[in-house]
Amino acid sequence: MKRIASLILAIVFVFSTFNYGHALSINVQYLDVKIGTSKGITDEIKITNYNSSVELALYDGNRNNLMDLDSSVSIKYDSATKKFKIYDSEDREIATIDPGKGNIIGSPDKGVIKVDGKSYRDYVYFVINSNKIDIVNHIQLEKYLYGVVPREMPTYSTGIEALKAQAVTARSFAVRNKDKHRSLGYGLCDTTDCQVYGGYDGEADMANEAVNATKDEVVTYNGSIIATYYHANSGGHTEDAGKVWSSDVPYCKGVPDNYSKGAYGYEWNYTITFSEMENRLKSKGHDVGTLRDVQVTSRTASNRAYRVKLIGSKGSKEITGDQFRGAIGYSYLKSTMFNMEKSGGTLQGSISILDRLGKILSKALSGLSVIGKDGKVTTISNPVVVIDASGTKRTLGQKTNPTQIKFTGNGYGHGVGMSQYGAINMAASGKTYKQIITHYYTNVKIEKINQ
Repeated sequence: MKRIASLILAIVFVFSTFNYGHALSINVQYLDVKIGTSKGITDEIKITNYNSSVELALYDGNRNNLMDLDSSVSIKYDSATKKFKIYDSEDREIATIDPGKGNIIGSPDKGVIKVDGKSYRDYVYFVINSNKIDIVNHIQLEKYLYGVVPREMPTYSTGIEALKAQAVTARSFAVRNKDKHRSLGYGLCDTTDCQVYGGYDGEADMANEAVNATKDEVVTYNGSIIATYYHANSGGHTEDAGKVWSSDVPYCKGVPDNYSKGAYGYEWNYTITFSEMENRLKSKGHDVGTLRDVQVTSRTASNRAYRVKLIGSKGSKEITGDQFRGAIGYSYLKSTMFNMEKSGGTLQGSISILDRLGKILSKALSGLSVIGKDGKVTTISNPVVVIDASGTKRTLGQKTNPTQIKFTGNGYGHGVGMSQYGAINMAASGKTYKQIITHYYTNVKIEKINQ
């Protein structure tokens, strides 16, 4: 994803659009977040205490101490017994544990531990998926956000109010999606499929300050935590959720967003050949044979491509703008707010002319040289407009099978919900995080959990 669901509390502010209200009966203290890439089934995992003078400890699923460990241990999986074995610094087996969060490893001082050299707060446990080892960080909600906010929004020269808005939306997403991957033995991942999480190494002081200042706050609509979608740059106007995905939500409606204009990701361009575009479309199941043309058949109110028609040797097919963007590549087509300029291909068609002897000749348009009214000689390579004997303007020639296409666009991301760089500019203009959130999400409240 880049991202999010959030809850909001309601007091009737001077602005009728914002409410700050009661606490929700939701209690989420800890999250289970898969960290890093999966390990091979025979890989050894090294765990050390960030503070080398403090030992590690083994706990049960309720964080009760079962036994003290060395300040450094190794974890290995025994395929025969289907259990994990814990070894001390001298490679002696000291404990055997089952996969899952029935047994977790952490520091008695609730500090920071290192997992294969990367630092994380609180605890870790291990699960097996597809014959690989997944490492899971069992971490308090607010501490998790310390590692998310600076990875989802740049902290350098970013105002604290924008970071607060990011903290509230990220918290909302985490609580709403806390069991997204529960069937795999954990709740969330550390990638854009959930939210980017960098652990202790990814933290930044200002982001931590923003998390602390908004502790337990989430965004709600009619008493439920919303899907707080966000993206980098709206291109000047956000989009209705229903125009991007199959289902619509009342709190994610398109709004004008001048704050995103001129910011990072506002303008972009990308050029691709038709043959490469054809290959990418086919790899996503959109096979129309040899790709001959691409047309935007309808647009949304924000000028995003809503439906795209693919024309090929096998026929034509219409797909959504988001499907088209996904097939070409989200990092290449940074949004669906784009225009297209096709080039290459063959100019077909002919023109009848009089030679100097008065004879009518038919000449192919392609490669024909003409003299303009300014006296310059131009070689025709594209369809031309001529005036016939009756004085009527006519377009002659047709360009077939263009060879490449240039996309010129605005915005970065799906365009739904909060524009992160728009939020940064709103904060710079003096807006509060509450004003930022209620600008991008419609008729929402900020409420508190864990009360």
